[in-house]
Amino acid sequence: MSDLVLERAAAEFANATAKPPLLHELGVEGARKLLDDVHSGPMAATQRPAADAALVESASAPAWRDIPSWVLVATEDRNIPAQVQIFMAERTKATVVTVDASHTVAVNRPGDAARLIDEAVRATG
Repeated sequence: MSDLVLERAAAEFANATAKPPLLHELGVEGARKLLDDVHSGPMAATQRPAADAALVESASAPAWRDIPSWVLVATEDRNIPAQVQIFMAERTKATVVTVDASHTVAVNRPGDAARLIDEAVRATG
């Protein structure tokens, strides 16, 4: 049997969270900070800034006119300010949930993202 080899990001996560203090010993904020720090390295190295066109292109047929929408607003987003997210969500008459999180809200607050998805699924049946 061969030795298990993890991808670099997985190995960094395992190493960062396997040594004392363990995640459960850090409390919620301490654990969140550790996870954010571990995730931010690979994401910073692989992500690129949004293209200007992505922020100004219009859609040909906006789905939100006919399909109910839910928006998870990340108040600590440094790419799209929370006020802009809320403005866009209100224009679409979306159900809005606000959380203290960065632009990568689904990565650093997966429980909140999952709850929002679950709420949307239940509401639209």
